[in-house]
Amino acid sequence: MKQKHLLLIVLTGLILFFYGLGSRDFWGTTEARVGEIVREMLEKNDWVIPHLNGQPRLTKPPLYFWSTALLAGLLNDSQVNELIARIPSAFCAVWVLVITYLIAQKIYNSKTGLISVFILATNILFFWWARQAAIDMMMVMFSSASVLFFAYGLYSQGKKKDVCYLLMHANFGLGMLTKGPVAVIVPVLGMITYLILEKRMAELKRMCWGKGLIIFILILLPWGFMVIKRYPAALTIFYNETFNRYTDAFDHNRPFYYYFVSAPLYLLPWALALPFIIRRMIKYKEWNLYNFPVSFFVPAFIFLSISGSKRSYYLLPLFPFAVMAIGYYLSGLKISDFKSAKIRKILELFLIRKYRIISIFIIFVCFIGLISFFKVSNRKYSAVELCDKINEIVPEEAVFMTYRYSRPYIVYYLKKQVDSIDSEEDLNLKLNKLPRLYVLLQKKDFLRMNSVNAEVILEYPDFTKSNNDMVLITRAKR
Repeated sequence: MKQKHLLLIVLTGLILFFYGLGSRDFWGTTEARVGEIVREMLEKNDWVIPHLNGQPRLTKPPLYFWSTALLAGLLNDSQVNELIARIPSAFCAVWVLVITYLIAQKIYNSKTGLISVFILATNILFFWWARQAAIDMMMVMFSSASVLFFAYGLYSQGKKKDVCYLLMHANFGLGMLTKGPVAVIVPVLGMITYLILEKRMAELKRMCWGKGLIIFILILLPWGFMVIKRYPAALTIFYNETFNRYTDAFDHNRPFYYYFVSAPLYLLPWALALPFIIRRMIKYKEWNLYNFPVSFFVPAFIFLSISGSKRSYYLLPLFPFAVMAIGYYLSGLKISDFKSAKIRKILELFLIRKYRIISIFIIFVCFIGLISFFKVSNRKYSAVELCDKINEIVPEEAVFMTYRYSRPYIVYYLKKQVDSIDSEEDLNLKLNKLPRLYVLLQKKDFLRMNSVNAEVILEYPDFTKSNNDMVLITRAKR
């Protein structure tokens, strides 16, 4: 039965995360940044120092970029496109589903595992990031895998225990090589909390920390050594991107309570079960039954809430454990637990096999429809049309720049380095100095200028979003 469950889970992931994966262009800075870094990695044949727009980009480790570049070399003649850039993320998302099932099956039972996977796979936030060219889903996979091997190691004996713990440490290293310390901090907080709750702190001594540290270092050392040798400032950049960003956020600043408000929204409609879970834990004193998912959710949730910088997808590593708690509750749900006759009647319908199958089918049809909607909406959010027009207008030997509008998707779709101008004085100077200069900027910025010697040769309304009109200018004819 377990093999059938795993096959069903993999097929579900393949359909939801791979269908129409390359049917839309890069819609924002995140995906285009990944695509451009990989394109330049292949173009420069430099696998040590990632570059973006010709400049070193060391804010994130390179494992996702490497996997995408390898795929491009194997499948697409070393050319990066939207499909190639998203495949690693979609592949990792499928594995997260499998890992979630295996953890839930180990801690609880197969029924809990299947329900948890269904909730996770059909969660809109998880679904969206599974189909993004972004490093986060790969980090979630390694983070979740470290928890999987922790769970199996904890309940194993002898050599099998050691192997599980060594694999746990290997996933710490791979997660670190994907997105940095968060891939280690989140699971370790959960592990320590769970051992405390289960009164098994002595297990820490058996977790192969010495050998594990060697594995961890061997995974990170080769790339780290080569980076620091070539680019000594890498350590400072890494420190600013991780520790400084956590203690003194410089972007995406949100208050402490931000996730307390937004997290339940990310988990809708399944978050509606949370009050019932808490009620059950209090009324029937079932705290210990939820020790595992609570341990891997609550401490990490507080840790991420303390950070000033907050974004929705930062919570993705916590999702497998949130859905596990919901899955366990739903797996043991009894109709008699509800006093409302209407609720009991609805639940009775879902207990009938054919209605469950119909409901699941409808949900999958809705998700396939959503994927089709992405394709229909592509032009509205895509930078391709404008970039094609720029390539048609701007001669190959001319200079093209942007004014206060540096975006990775412009660089990616133009397939060349694009420098940016930051002041009106500098723009005027360059226009007078370079007769064949073309500059892309927002129309509102152009209208605010006082004495720029330029003429508009192209207007493009609603570029990637409403009311974002762009103009292409060059030096005015005299």
